Amino acid sequence: MRFGVSQVYSKRLANLGVNTVSELLYLFPRRYDDFTALKKINELQYGDEVTVVAQSGRPMPAPRDRANPSSRLSSPMARG
Repeated sequence: MRFGVSQVYSKRLANLGVNTVSELLYLFPRRYDDFTALKKINELQYGDEVTVVAQSGRPMPAPRDRANPSSRLSSPMARG
């Protein structure tokens, strides 16, 4: 076990290829999501990578499809 790092976190860091403090200092995220640039759904363009924040209504069983009889839930989305 490393000093100050539990065995659980030590294994997680090792899975990321981090074995030294130096490697930890140079561990950068693969991408950065900017949550300040908000768009409405109707402003989105094909290919945009976005995070959708929505409020859903009460979930209801969705109608079953003969081609796909698995159970599904449907939930109406609130307009904002």
